[in-house]
Amino acid sequence: MKLVQIKANQINQLTLEQKYQLAIKLGTTAGFYQYYFDSLPNHKNQIETFNNANDLYYSIYKQYKYTGYDSFRNALNYYLKNNK
Repeated sequence: MKLVQIKANQINQLTLEQKYQLAIKLGTTAGFYQYYFDSLPNHKNQIETFNNANDLYYSIYKQYKYTGYDSFRNALNYYLKNNK
């Protein structure tokens, strides 16, 4: 099971190693963004992709990384602008 194909409700099906790898990936800002971009082909739209990544983050860390899609887009745009 590829980690970018994981839906938030499937996290309990992951092995401990897979959960660890996902936590490492989502735990950094750059990793969260990379996971988002890698997951885009597996979802209907950008909002669904974001919601899944944010829900996965919540499943691991018990808090959301972003308060919503608009917050995420603002942070992503800032990140991309400053990390060329």
